Amino acid sequence: MKEYEDQIRTGLTMIFVSTELTDEMLERVRIYLSRRIKVIFCLMDRGVKNDTWEEKRFEQIRKYGAEAYILSGS
Repeated sequence: MKEYEDQIRTGLTMIFVSTELTDEMLERVRIYLSRRIKVIFCLMDRGVKNDTWEEKRFEQIRKYGAEAYILSGS
């Protein structure tokens, strides 16, 4: 993804779907939001409790201004 960042235009919407939220992903989202790229992040429920760091990152991604959801199969 990093190699194509220069080609991503302002005003686009990026949708991330993942089973985890790492510090690197959080930083990428922050960069996209700073470039006025709308971000929707969907964290897939793995059926186990998320660790404390992941929960903090999820709160932070919302504070940055991204839409963030937890997708559950149930």
